Amino acid sequence: MSQDAPAGKKPSVVARQQSILPVLASSPSISQAARTVGINRRTLTRWLQDPDFREQLAELQRQRADLARGCLQDLSLQAVASLVEYLQIPNLELRLKAIRTILEYSGKVGDIQDLKDQVQALETSLPLWTDHAKPRRSNY
Repeated sequence: MSQDAPAGKKPSVVARQQSILPVLASSPSISQAARTVGINRRTLTRWLQDPDFREQLAELQRQRADLARGCLQDLSLQAVASLVEYLQIPNLELRLKAIRTILEYSGKVGDIQDLKDQVQALETSLPLWTDHAKPRRSNY
């Protein structure tokens, strides 16, 4: 038996599970993923009950989300550079739209940073709250 195959599973099943992970991670539904790779939906549903399979799927989805976030951040920098260029054009209407857009989104970025700071402060103070919530012994 292959080293990759968990005890009790045939290597071919493990290979099939591995091959469907990318399709499942990008499909809108379990049914769609099953149709795409040509397996029964019930088989895929059964595989999803396996914690190892679910964890592999979750990790792949996290990796894809991180990649998408990175791409969006790169595009955001390009968009900001384009807005800066619009600040220099003679058309007053387009300059004002660029100014409004910059101010609107810079305010949202500030709001997001404030929320992150508040969450961090709450997380930092959480141990203090849990210490106060512990029942105290009575001296009686």
